[in-house]
Amino acid sequence: MLDKYNFTKAIIGVFLLFISSNLNGQIEYEDYTWEDEPNFETPKIVGDISEVIVKDKTVLEYYFDGNGFYQFDLRHKVTYIASEAGVEENNKIYLSSAGDDQIVYQIARVINSKGELIEFDEKDIQEGENEESGYTYKYFALEGLDIGSFVEVLFLQKRTDMYNGDREYFQSRVPTYNIDFELICPEGLIFSFHSINGLAEVQFDTLKDEKNYWSLSIDSLPAFEVEELAFVNSNLQSLVYKLSENEFNGASDLASYGSASKNYYSFVYKSPSKKDIKALKKFLKEIGINEQMDDEQKIRKFESYVKENFAILPYVQPAFAQIKSLIKNKASNAATFTQFYANAFKLMDIKHRLVLTTDRSNIRFDKDFEAYNFLQSTVFYFPSLDKYLQPNSANYRLGFIDQELMHNYGLFIKEVEIGDITSAIGQVKFIDALSHSESANNHFVKADLSVDPLEPEIQFELHMSGYYASYLQTAYSQISDDEKTRLEESLVEMVTMEKNDQAELEVINGSAEDFGLKPMIVKSTVNSIRFSEKAGEKIIFKIGELIGPQSEMYSEKERIHAVESDFNREFIRKLEIILPENYDVSNLEGLNFDVVFPDESAWFKSNYKLEGNLLIVEVEEYYKRIEYSKEEFEDYKKVINAAADFNKAVIYLTEKS
Repeated sequence: MLDKYNFTKAIIGVFLLFISSNLNGQIEYEDYTWEDEPNFETPKIVGDISEVIVKDKTVLEYYFDGNGFYQFDLRHKVTYIASEAGVEENNKIYLSSAGDDQIVYQIARVINSKGELIEFDEKDIQEGENEESGYTYKYFALEGLDIGSFVEVLFLQKRTDMYNGDREYFQSRVPTYNIDFELICPEGLIFSFHSINGLAEVQFDTLKDEKNYWSLSIDSLPAFEVEELAFVNSNLQSLVYKLSENEFNGASDLASYGSASKNYYSFVYKSPSKKDIKALKKFLKEIGINEQMDDEQKIRKFESYVKENFAILPYVQPAFAQIKSLIKNKASNAATFTQFYANAFKLMDIKHRLVLTTDRSNIRFDKDFEAYNFLQSTVFYFPSLDKYLQPNSANYRLGFIDQELMHNYGLFIKEVEIGDITSAIGQVKFIDALSHSESANNHFVKADLSVDPLEPEIQFELHMSGYYASYLQTAYSQISDDEKTRLEESLVEMVTMEKNDQAELEVINGSAEDFGLKPMIVKSTVNSIRFSEKAGEKIIFKIGELIGPQSEMYSEKERIHAVESDFNREFIRKLEIILPENYDVSNLEGLNFDVVFPDESAWFKSNYKLEGNLLIVEVEEYYKRIEYSKEEFEDYKKVINAAADFNKAVIYLTEKS
């Protein structure tokens, strides 16, 4: 995530400085308040609903007071509590973390099932602290809340820098009624709106009292239904808005990607001082970067050293947000690290692009509506290698970035030279997801049933690459021996589905330098009773469980959302079972699977062969597409469930007479 202050400073510009001072006036909803005697209608509860939002009003008003340009943000929400879960969910109302000078007011009240009215204001605000992050938060602890209560919350807040692209959610995991949205601004300012996921369009309402009004009113929206393999936030009905024209100074096409590209390029490459660049040159020499290396070797050398020895901090004082200071202290914020990487690549004469994009699990980058809230994360792209690099993630190396940043559009920023002047142009392009073969979780298992079929010796190898290895391979060499032991035991348990602290384990390619180049291999040998059981004259061997636990999708409900995976992937398994010579084996036909998606982008195939007393089973499972439409879901589900069905496969051993 980019440093918000520096990013905003770099790309917003100063177009609002020319707004005339005749915009002073009263805020439209400055005196807005709730009813003295509330009389909310109890909603009809259908199904297992914990709460219902019966009123959701949002008003955003832009206002110039002579000193600055502000957004006044009014929120008025009323929630009906329908269950104990709803009571638990709403007994604390978390408040804005903004400073006191930004809060106009924030109040709440409970109208409980007995009709009692309990109000909360500034004197009732409490503070808490998150034990993990140390983050301090404010909240109302609602007293008297019970099933049948209404919780009413009203606040007005003053904000800045909320005009170059922001998002409003209208749908949530509970039903919502009586939705009203307004955006009000001086008549010379023109806003643009983009509705997402089927939300109705915002309409220009009217011009009165030298103000523009846009509005959206919706009677109701259904609760968002959570489904497997479907993101929540990016599928919610919502809208993105931005200031697009300023008629006071004739500016148009505001919040454009052309301006963003030039300004962000300038921030990244031109902000560092000569002392910063001198310190960076020295640093590159000290870590062993030389001209004999090719581009990929230079990148990997630089990235590995930085990610293993430097730390990204959430905030630093401005004096420490410099490349020279970063090198000295081995720490700085994310924005300075972006400058650090970019200028290092430039000094190493490595052609690259800055790429700005967003996490598609939260919001998909829209290629047709330019707004700066789509420019959330920075990665680098190297055209000659066709690879990406993420500077702010220690879990990845060249070739891998957060999977939700891929299969998404992004703004690619390229340096251009016009005479002696360097600047940049931006182009929106698609960031392709990596191939299925780049992220594999492969199992190679040998089970010897010849000595004791009820407690066979099992040798297994796990070959993990790509996203399956990222958190393990990049950290393994740096964690303590105790942490390694716990990790190794968990890997054994993942395969054998039982704890075994006696298993010997070998790790191959367990270093960050191997990530993306070699699979991390884990080898172990265990004796286990987990896979065999006696049933009369037969021994049942649970051969399918040797591929590890599998997910299944057996819901009979009609699919609502498209399938969207994190990344493409593959699973190759080879099972070799040494059978006891004095036993016959049966039920082998249950090991044959051939389930293929119509376009062959996903499949689960398995087959067996019996060579004397050696049973060999080979399994291939691939997923080569990120998205499948809801109309394709049933065929996709068959592939997923084939793996789960194989997981249940057994063979029978019967002693020869």
